[in-house]
Amino acid sequence: MKTNTRGILGLALALLFPLFSGCTKYNLIDGPDPVRRHETTMWKYFESDPYNWSLTMKIIDRAGLRDVFEGKSSYGKEITFFGVTNFSIKRYILAQQKDNGDPSFSLESLTPEECRDIILSCVVPQKAILLDDWTPGRASTDPEKLIGTGGQMTTMASGKELWIYTYRAPYNGVVEMGPKQIHLVSETTGHSAVVASHNIVTQTGVVHALEYNFTIFDF
Repeated sequence: MKTNTRGILGLALALLFPLFSGCTKYNLIDGPDPVRRHETTMWKYFESDPYNWSLTMKIIDRAGLRDVFEGKSSYGKEITFFGVTNFSIKRYILAQQKDNGDPSFSLESLTPEECRDIILSCVVPQKAILLDDWTPGRASTDPEKLIGTGGQMTTMASGKELWIYTYRAPYNGVVEMGPKQIHLVSETTGHSAVVASHNIVTQTGVVHALEYNFTIFDF
């Protein structure tokens, strides 16, 4: 009987392909909680993605905090940054221009002290904390209470405290089958934020990008 070697080879490659497809050229590790690794500093990573981070970099520079993201500051060689993206910054500026009647308001209207507070309130010093490393928790069922169960109180570089926890929402009616998200709650301001993290890992720490509906000064 004549053997179809091409068919056998094709079948073998098809079976082996999933074993090698877990990592792409973008260093994305497939799975429920992916990790994107960048062999550069967090600052250089921001420079590589101006669409999301160009205004963030301007606020960081205005605050005099660039060294934090280059691993050269007293906050440590590695940090965890809940990243405020361009969209959140643009939305805040537009709100000041239109809703508060100040058409001349711009990023430069923010003082260096305000910029420092915005950034440091989103920085966990000394630690690079991945999505899976945060403690699971649940929001309070009491509308009068902001802090629920589990999670952990975390002191940010600004000195402010946030309650941070992870939670998997239901998916198609199945409990805790949805994507894992990081939730941040400020008991002081009453605001909360959500991160659908992709574990952006750099040489100077981890970035968890805040959702676009986050507003600067919420923390």
